[in-house]
This record gives sequence, structure tokens and C-alpha cells, in this order.
Amino acid sequence: MTLQNQHSERGNNLGKVILRASTAAILAIFLIFSTGEVSAQGAPVKLKVVNATSYYYLSPQSGNTYGPWNMLDGNIATTWAVSLNDNRIYEGSLIYGPVFEVPCKKLSHIIIRNGYGKSASAYINNARARRISFEIEGNGELGGFEASLKDTPDPQRLNAPSSADWNNNIVSIQLVFDADGGVIKGTKWNDLCISEIEFWGWR
Repeated sequence: MTLQNQHSERGNNLGKVILRASTAAILAIFLIFSTGEVSAQGAPVKLKVVNATSYYYLSPQSGNTYGPWNMLDGNIATTWAVSLNDNRIYEGSLIYGPVFEVPCKKLSHIIIRNGYGKSASAYINNARARRISFEIEGNGELGGFEASLKDTPDPQRLNAPSSADWNNNIVSIQLVFDADGGVIKGTKWNDLCISEIEFWGWR
């Protein structure tokens, strides 16, 4: 190979490297703007819940409990559950579920497991959510967003509006359900269940 050919080949290889680097940079920028998952603070992390409360949930039965902390234990065989036959849980058609204290600078997304994930029969036999709302206290005001849920016990990711005024300095997040079309009835029991929830964002 002549010296001229060697220079030409090195130039071509350098051009390919620059092209690949440019393509990767453009792709990274596209992902940042399209998903909102990356900020100057870095990638979102799983946020720590410092407290979980719920006014109503099922009493212990057959060795099982149904409090809100079941949604945070990483075990789909445990669940938060409330009886839809209990008139005390309603404000109009709305059901105000657990409140989670999740202090953070900003919320990225929420991962949720719908229904009772203990078994296929437990999932079908109990009620689960078709829609869910998150009432969020942040930046000194109340806000939030609503999302549709698939009828599956698999994890579902729900992205939070990153530019919302309330999505700063978040204090708490409450789950709200609408019994008027927002709940899928169980084939055997009228108990609304949510097995797991995770909050992701920036501390």
C-alpha cells in the first residue's frame, strides 16, 4: 500500500468514527427531549417513601394484611385492598386511596402493578383499576395527573408531566380512583387491589 493510500484509508476511518460519534450524540439529545428522563441532575432514581397512610383498607383475613405498605415491599403476592362495598370510602364517585410521603425535587415516573398479583385467579377474582389519578402536593400547591391502566398485573410505567408547576419540591402523592367507569370489577370479590408502586425522580 502506498503512503498516499494509507493516508486516504486513515482519513476514511477517522470520518467513520466522527460520523458514529455524531450519530450517538444526536440520538442521546433526541432521547433527552423525547422522554424527559435525563436532566442536569442525571438519570432518575427510585425514590424513598418515608410514610404511607390509608384511611380505609381491608381488615386482616386468613393471615393476609391489606395496608398501604404492602404496595412498597417488592412482593406482588401482597396488596393494598379496599372494599368497594364500603360506603365510607366514597366522596361522590371518587375513592381516595393511600397517601405516600415522597420528598423529592422532581418526579419522573411511577411504576405500578395493577390488581392482586398473588395468582392469576386472585387477579381476576378481585377488582382492579382502569384509570388512576395522582393528587400531588408540590411547590406549595396541589396538582397531579391522570393515567389509564392496562388490565394486567405486569409493571406499567406512567410518566409524570415534567413541566407542570406542581412537579417541583414534591411532598406527597395520593392515589385517587373513580368508581364511575374507572374500576374493573372482580369476578368473585368487590375489593379494589393495587399490588405494587414505585416512584422515580430526582432527590
